[in-house]
Amino acid sequence: GVGTWWVGAALGLLLASAARFGRRPRLRVPHLVLPVLWTILVSAASSVAAGLLGHWLATRGLADIPESLAPLVPESEHIAYVTSLWAHWGGGVGGVLMGLAVVVRTWNRRGVLRRPVRARPKRR
Repeated sequence: GVGTWWVGAALGLLLASAARFGRRPRLRVPHLVLPVLWTILVSAASSVAAGLLGHWLATRGLADIPESLAPLVPESEHIAYVTSLWAHWGGGVGGVLMGLAVVVRTWNRRGVLRRPVRARPKRR
């Protein structure tokens, strides 16, 4: 959504920096497509899992909406609100953690590319 665009922008800048800056061999966009797709998948799966957990907790009275919002949301909608809230935060947390892991992996991958490759002895 509009409120979370900056998270994607920040992760994108970090990933671009990890892939391109410095003296290490640079990675190009095709090398980053699959990791970015995995990040999106993990974010979506985290959102679904957290939403299901939030719904389960809310139906058992173990999770509720913040007190300040309770008077603004009809009581019949509290469970749906909790489900949505947990899904939103779960997807965000999953996406950020996976995004940071991709940034670190990208930087480390460039370091591996820098190391000289030892020739393997030929088998006869």
